[in-house]
Amino acid sequence: MKHEDFLGQYMAIRDKEVDTINKVLTENFNGEYHFEEHPYVMATIPNTDSKLSSKVMAVKAPISMDCGILVLPEDYAECGYDDPIEIGYADIAFGDIDGILDNLPEPKKTYTFRWDGGDLTRRHEAFSFECDADAMMAAREFMNKHHIDMINVFEGDGTDMRHIVSYTK
Repeated sequence: MKHEDFLGQYMAIRDKEVDTINKVLTENFNGEYHFEEHPYVMATIPNTDSKLSSKVMAVKAPISMDCGILVLPEDYAECGYDDPIEIGYADIAFGDIDGILDNLPEPKKTYTFRWDGGDLTRRHEAFSFECDADAMMAAREFMNKHHIDMINVFEGDGTDMRHIVSYTK
């Protein structure tokens, strides 16, 4: 029967998931992340007949068809495994990469403080925070500590910055 190519759509989504996780790992986690709170996937483990529920121990970029995801089967002792097994995205169920992405921590953002007055010779500095609220609170503390008259907080650094807030004494 003629029908829409659903497999092609699934594969396009999976390719987008893999590109996303590789980009996130490379840009935010030095190419590798080891989980403390382990996500679970349905994985095809070597020398087994069917997919097994497995916890993801770590992910390493580049994740490819046959490598980059370290898993340990839920019943690893019964399967004869003591150490994590490295598999690729072809060995897990469709959509499991999305679950792994959901379990990665939010990367910290860069914020630039620019100020006038105060006891510092520099007039700008970049810091990392998890959110705008943390950056704003740190800016007020920084302003008071260094006797700064006015401080501007921007998300980002260099030429790609978004103004968040300004404080004056």
